[in-house]
Amino acid sequence: MSRRSARGPVIPPRTHDVGAGGWAGAGALLGFGGTLVALFLPFAHLTCAYCPDITSTHRAAGDLLSGLDGWRLLILVIAGVVTSGSFLLLALSRRQTALGSVVLALAAAALVVVDAANATTRVLGWSSAGLRVAYGPGFYVALLGVSAACVFALLMVAARRVPTG
Repeated sequence: MSRRSARGPVIPPRTHDVGAGGWAGAGALLGFGGTLVALFLPFAHLTCAYCPDITSTHRAAGDLLSGLDGWRLLILVIAGVVTSGSFLLLALSRRQTALGSVVLALAAAALVVVDAANATTRVLGWSSAGLRVAYGPGFYVALLGVSAACVFALLMVAARRVPTG
């Protein structure tokens, strides 16, 4: 006969390795991927603010990649894709890759916000005198992408913590 323990079944501690970390890593990867697509979409348009309605058409348009921070943002986003992908594929040093994804996502978000605030000069290369900036689809996709990358990268860090107790 077998002896049964009075304690009950042994339940291993939960570590959230695959479940929460997997979907958070996939979400960060999608956020960085959306930002990568946004680099090539029209980001901002300049319109003449003091012209009659007939002539107030778009005078210039540009995407993030052709702007002042375009190549920096491209490098950050590609590094974010690689880092988030390595979080999903590699079992070693997941904590470091999760923290790296957070840093890359925050840096990319800062560049998108700075370029949106100064789109006339940083993206289009014009002085802002008498000109009004209208944001294109690239702005909204980039903003959504870096926001998602930041949130999911933070969730990757939180998913690696083992609950105590």
